[in-house]
Amino acid sequence: MSEHSFATARIQNVFSKLSKSRYLTAKDEDVLAGEIRRLESSLGLQKRRMHYREGAVERSKEEREALEMRLSLLQTRIEQISSEIAHKEQIIGRLQGDLDKSRHAIAQLDGEKQQVLDDNARLLDEREVFAQTSSFACSKASSSQTDPTAFMVAAVNQATSCVKVMVHSFTNLLLAEALAKAAQRGVAVYVLYDGSWADAAAAAGGASEVHSVLTRIFKRWRSAGVRHATQHGKKLSSHPTVRYHPFNHNSMCIDDKVLITGRLEFADVRAGEESTLVVVASPTGQPIKSVVDTVLLFDHLWQKRTKHANLSREVTTIRLPKL
Repeated sequence: MSEHSFATARIQNVFSKLSKSRYLTAKDEDVLAGEIRRLESSLGLQKRRMHYREGAVERSKEEREALEMRLSLLQTRIEQISSEIAHKEQIIGRLQGDLDKSRHAIAQLDGEKQQVLDDNARLLDEREVFAQTSSFACSKASSSQTDPTAFMVAAVNQATSCVKVMVHSFTNLLLAEALAKAAQRGVAVYVLYDGSWADAAAAAGGASEVHSVLTRIFKRWRSAGVRHATQHGKKLSSHPTVRYHPFNHNSMCIDDKVLITGRLEFADVRAGEESTLVVVASPTGQPIKSVVDTVLLFDHLWQKRTKHANLSREVTTIRLPKL
C-alpha cells in the first residue's frame, strides 16, 4: 500500500472514532495532525511528480513534433531521390537502348568488314598480275636520287632483240652512245623524233649547239646502224602551209616487253630539273597490254615516218627560210 493510501486509511479511522465518541483524545489529535501533514507532503510530492511528468510530456510533444518534421523532411528527400532515381533509370534505359543499337551496328560493320576482307582475299586469289611498275623522281642535282640517263642507259644495255624510242627531241649524247653500242651488238634500234624540231635544228645551222650535237649523234648512229626518222604530230588543218602539233611521245620499249615512259624528255636534263620515270614490266614474262599497245603504236608511226635517209647530211646542208 502506498503512503498516500495509508494516510487516508488512518484519517478515516480517526473520523470513525470521532463519529462514535464525539470527542478526540490528544493522541488522536496528534495522529490526525501528523497524518494530515503526511498527506499534505504526499500531495505536494504528487504535484511535483505531476508537474515533472507534464514537463516531460511537453518535452516529448516538442521532440515528437521535431521528429515528425525531420521525418517529413526525410520523406520529402526520399521522394526527391526516388524521382531522381526514376529519371536516371530512364536515362540508363535510353543509353542501354543506344548501346544495343551501337553494338548491333558494330556487329553489322564487322560483318561487312569481314565480307570485304573475304572479297578482297578472293579477288587476290583470282587476280592475274597485269604489270609491275615503279616510279621515282630523277634529278642530276641530287646524288641521292636516281640519274634518269644512267637508268635508261642500263636498260638499253640489257636489250637483246630491239629498242624502240619515241621522243620529241633527242640531244642526250650518253643515251645516243648506248643506242649505238646496242645496234653494234645486233640489237635492232629504232628512234622516232619530232620532224618540226629536227627542221628547226637544221635551219639553225652550225652556230647552234643543238645542230652540233645532232651532227655528232647522227654520224654515230649512221656508223652503228641505228635507224632513225622523223614524225609529225596531228596537223592543225588541211591547209598545206599549216604546221603540225609537236610529236610529244616520250617512251622507250625494250625487247617489246619493258616500257619506260614518263615526263622525261630524251634530251639533256638541266641541273635541278626533276623528271619521273615509270617502268612497266611483266613479272611473269607474259605480254602486257600497255606495252603491246605502245609497240603497235610505234610500228604504225614508223610505217608512216617521214623519209630522212641521210638526215645527218641534210642537217649540215639544208637551210630553210624563216616563216
